[in-house]
Amino acid sequence: MKKTLQLFLFFLLLPAPTKAQQYMADSLSLYYEMNLLKNHFIQLYATDAMNDMYNFSFDKAEKKYAWLIEKYPKHPLPYFLLGLNESWKMMPNPDDTQYDEKALAYFEQAIEYAYIIQKKDKTQDYQGSFFLSASYAFKARIYADRKNFGRAINATRQSLKYLRYAEKWEELSPEWLLGEGLYNYYSVWIAKEYPLLRPVVALFKKGRKDVGLLELHKASEEAFFVRIEAMHFLTRIYHQTPWSDPQKSQHIQKAYEQVQYLQKNYPENAFFDRYYVVCAYNAGAWEQAMQVGKAALLKIENKQTGYEAMTGRWVSYFLGKIHETYLANPTEAQRYYEMTVRFGEFIEAYDSGYYQKALISLARMAEQQNNPALAKIYYTRLRKYIKRSSDDFKETKKKAKEYRK
Repeated sequence: MKKTLQLFLFFLLLPAPTKAQQYMADSLSLYYEMNLLKNHFIQLYATDAMNDMYNFSFDKAEKKYAWLIEKYPKHPLPYFLLGLNESWKMMPNPDDTQYDEKALAYFEQAIEYAYIIQKKDKTQDYQGSFFLSASYAFKARIYADRKNFGRAINATRQSLKYLRYAEKWEELSPEWLLGEGLYNYYSVWIAKEYPLLRPVVALFKKGRKDVGLLELHKASEEAFFVRIEAMHFLTRIYHQTPWSDPQKSQHIQKAYEQVQYLQKNYPENAFFDRYYVVCAYNAGAWEQAMQVGKAALLKIENKQTGYEAMTGRWVSYFLGKIHETYLANPTEAQRYYEMTVRFGEFIEAYDSGYYQKALISLARMAEQQNNPALAKIYYTRLRKYIKRSSDDFKETKKKAKEYRK
């Protein structure tokens, strides 16, 4: 915000222009009117508004985006940012559909004005293509979350169609590289993890995971509008590396490095908080994980924006693990595991790993405390929801059967 204010004051203090200077200023004004992606003032202003958004101050961000609409009513940028604002309201709980309609409407408005830019002025083709690609990509993500895979695939095709323009517009490469990086990485990852989707992935250009990671890192270091999105995806990618992967230990550290920056700069973001707790725990920084986790639970208790049961389920489970593993405090561990179960049941997340692992830990603790009645309750509840593919399925089924006798 300080840099934005400084730039604004700089413009205010400029001397009155001569006629020649005025003509040049008008020409520059027209240029920057169309080139918002290159306009340094807009970059700073939008970054300030996006910082509010990523810190879950959605109302403050929305007011700043509204100024952009007032200033540039027929440009896709403010509508795209408003769509992003609604999308981040979904992040704490992707199953919450209350923001879908508004987000999709904003992205559709951005698409409409991006088309107009393309048709009106071919010299602005790159700018229209950028917002078309980005808006279609976020629409695809919403449709995929809602299991509307037909619409998700169609939106993805449109996004990739305009993403191809990246090869022509090198000066925008940091902004374009988010889309390129995500495609290169996830097209390979999806084909490996979901064999049934391989025929669909085969319809698109072949990706490369290693190139995708490099592109995402460059976007996270150099981009204005998509830098935090790139860091957010890098955190998730490195965190989700399978434990069997020989690079897992390195990726644990890389995930922690990314999320450290995100949580430090956006301490009121519930999504970043819960990823911080998990990544810090995996990296062995359990004291830091405990500090952020306890603060997150307090924010849930105070009904702070974005802090709800899903975040509670994540952080309470790892607080239980910390007290059980590092602090040898079974009483506190049990309290946090019970909290995990309550959060899970509140949002009916019976098939989630944290919910089921918390039940397993509670059942074993009950056995250690020589409390078969309580152990029976936990094993019986667990048997109802645990999947056959789970490593704990056989033992759970066996234990539940024993306690029924």
